[in-house]
Amino acid sequence: MNPLYVLYPLAAILTLLLALGTGIFITRRFGLNWRLYWIGALTFVGSQVLHIPFNSYVLNPLVIDVVLPAVPSGLVRTMLVAALFGLSAGLFEETARYLVFARWIKEDRSWRRALLFGAGHGGIEAIIVGFMIFMTYLQLVSLAGKDLTLLMPNLSAEQVSLAQTQVNQYWSTPWLMSLMGFVERVFTLPLHIANAILVLQVFRRGQLRWLWLAVGWHTFVNFAALVMMEVLKTYSWAAYATEVMLGGLALISLWIIFALRSPEPPPAPEAVSAPAPLPLKITPIVENEENLDQTKYG
Repeated sequence: MNPLYVLYPLAAILTLLLALGTGIFITRRFGLNWRLYWIGALTFVGSQVLHIPFNSYVLNPLVIDVVLPAVPSGLVRTMLVAALFGLSAGLFEETARYLVFARWIKEDRSWRRALLFGAGHGGIEAIIVGFMIFMTYLQLVSLAGKDLTLLMPNLSAEQVSLAQTQVNQYWSTPWLMSLMGFVERVFTLPLHIANAILVLQVFRRGQLRWLWLAVGWHTFVNFAALVMMEVLKTYSWAAYATEVMLGGLALISLWIIFALRSPEPPPAPEAVSAPAPLPLKITPIVENEENLDQTKYG
């Protein structure tokens, strides 16, 4: 039996467990609820609502129509394109984090809560990746060993041949490569948490430069991965080398997380209300000859 029948769904399951397990660990370790995790998840989704159309309708045409014709092929072109797409991801995702800190979670600007917020941001991305791994697996299982000319009668012979090549490549992938989707999420999750901590510093320290540090770090990690894959694309070990590099960058992200660790801010003092005034009790004086001097007639 081909081990890939087990390893592909295993990668999907491990990716989902990574996303949810990180949330479980942080909530239990620091006694937090899941609210900030799901706010982080919504932040990622919200950033992609604008990021994906921007790449499709603005950045891709710019690269195809302007950058590629103007810049000779080679390392310079690769680096320029990688920088543009990395910067696009950094700007949209880190700006989204900043706006959520500024408008939605003003009362949750602490290191522990930023951990959970960042874990939700990266966690939902991992959940989406895990789901895509599993859906691709189900599709390719249904095509394994089948005659695609019968399953795809409306496609040309060239298209069927291309589809058959893709199916064959999927089921002949080295077993370690089938786990790379999970490994990449392991190395990417610290980036999201570190960037949440960096953006938090804008409000803890009152300096906007921390937002640009987060954008820059996000941009650099994406840039480095894209350049590495393109430069080494002719080598069979290119993906492994890229993951090793991402692992090194993940260690730097972990250093950022713990270097910026700070104690929880003291709870806001409770408002002390003034005690209610005691009711004034007046005893009426009977007006007679014995106490005449105590009355208004005295």
